[in-house]
Amino acid sequence: MKKIAKLLALVLVLSLIFSLTACSKSGKGIVGTWKYSMNLKKAMEVAQESGESTGLEELGESFMKALEDLDMVMVLELKEDNTYKFYIDEASAKAAAEGMVSKIAEILPSLMASMFGISEDDLMKQLDAAGMTMDDLMEQTMGEIDTEEMVKSIADKTSEGTYRYADGKLYLTEKDAVENPADYAVVELSGDELRITEVAEGAGFDEYKALLPLVFKR
Repeated sequence: MKKIAKLLALVLVLSLIFSLTACSKSGKGIVGTWKYSMNLKKAMEVAQESGESTGLEELGESFMKALEDLDMVMVLELKEDNTYKFYIDEASAKAAAEGMVSKIAEILPSLMASMFGISEDDLMKQLDAAGMTMDDLMEQTMGEIDTEEMVKSIADKTSEGTYRYADGKLYLTEKDAVENPADYAVVELSGDELRITEVAEGAGFDEYKALLPLVFKR
């Protein structure tokens, strides 16, 4: 069951890998607190496609479907002094973690049967032979999933630094780092909507192009 817990934790830290990068002058229109709701199913699919997560196929379609209604809110604060802060809203992360655990509990019998390549009836027979019930399996499995630790891992990995916005391009540079002029995101601003539509080739964010466009709301 440690594999399941590890994969759950991976979903919750996926967006922390995002690293746009930069520093200097900004446009007034981009200043503000921007929020993007990241769907966990889509994030998990991107992780699988990019090779950041392996073994997802063992969890089956029921697991992926269980993530469809779960989201986490990414927050990008762009301040007037050209500093930024990029983090996951802790309340949304906690709700997503708890929601995921609840959904895993719902599909656990079919999920376990699928992982072991047997039917649910055969799974029940094996549990009975081992002197266990499905409730015992649920308690043992779900007990290994520490949602508090998942949320803490997110809170500990906030990205902060300076930013530069020029000619429709946004550069973020983490604290104590040097701006890479080739590492940027193309941004479209429209009122209280900020859309990241492209990322430069070779940028740290490049492997997550499948999530584009990212639509942040102020």
